[in-house]
Amino acid sequence: MANFITMLRVAVTPGFVVLMVLSNSHPNLKYVAFGLFFFGALTDWADGFVARRTDSVTDFGKTADPLADRLFIGATLIRIASLLTEGGNLNDFKRRIFRVCLNTHCPKLVFINTILKEFLDFFW
Repeated sequence: MANFITMLRVAVTPGFVVLMVLSNSHPNLKYVAFGLFFFGALTDWADGFVARRTDSVTDFGKTADPLADRLFIGATLIRIASLLTEGGNLNDFKRRIFRVCLNTHCPKLVFINTILKEFLDFFW
């Protein structure tokens, strides 16, 4: 069941990206895209919870879950970065904040997150 939830997050990612792209011409789709993003984030929590609760941790899940996380977050960051370059729905203030975040903090956070997960997996 946990592996199914992980693969569901992978399947939701392209839909989220498409809705974000279409939200430029149809502003109400951004709310649907946010709902899909929230659903994807919820599946990130749910697959780990189900795997631990049912004691069904698998080698596939140990590999697929981090990959699904990177795919989901990477697609989100790429879409935000494309909004910055195409002059989409973001005003100048938000553009500057996202540029700083994307150029400095986000890569560091992803790296730190990966290192911490590997460290905890090794020692626990």
